[in-house]
Amino acid sequence: SLFLAGMSRSPLLLLLLLLVLSVVVSVVYSQTNCHGVPNTNAIYTADPVFVKSVKNGHKYIAGQGADSIYLLHVYGKPYDWGYAVGELMKDELKDMMPTYFNYLDAQVETAINTTVYTKYLPKFMIDFIAINGIKAALDLTTDFTKDYTPAHFNDEIKGMADSSGIDAKLFTQLNMLPELVKAGCSIVGAWNKATMTSLNGALTQLRALDWDVD
Repeated sequence: SLFLAGMSRSPLLLLLLLLVLSVVVSVVYSQTNCHGVPNTNAIYTADPVFVKSVKNGHKYIAGQGADSIYLLHVYGKPYDWGYAVGELMKDELKDMMPTYFNYLDAQVETAINTTVYTKYLPKFMIDFIAINGIKAALDLTTDFTKDYTPAHFNDEIKGMADSSGIDAKLFTQLNMLPELVKAGCSIVGAWNKATMTSLNGALTQLRALDWDVD
């Protein structure tokens, strides 16, 4: 159609519409599908275990089994941070990156082929994602936000790419997903008087990932 042709010639307009629609879908969908139970898991307070060091960083692990996470302490300039992350997490990143994008492709295919999102998205948007894929939308997001992206963001990504051997563009695309979907995850840090009764004033951090899990 003429409307679709116009959209293909105007990536900026298309991205603006995509961003607006993603917010509308998120709000409507969350209002009609709000569910969940409180997390009663105990707060993990054991000291993280040292794993390895490189020139500009250290790697630790906290937790046990499937409930463990890596903690990194990196320092220097932004490029140094990224280079250290790539060195410390090279194996994990090479395993995660293809798995992550395969998961995104599957989620997009499911959304397109079901009525979960199609009743909220216009056909031209569904066609665009179906034909061009999620990476095209992520690349448009990168272009749209580049004037507002500080240099240290790209410097850190370049460092990660140089030390891990993974294409820097993939790291950029990965980081653009929250911007594309307007994610609203939450982070809380509490210490001193806020945790004096339960943890003797120790720093406690919570990070809520507002994303479905399989």
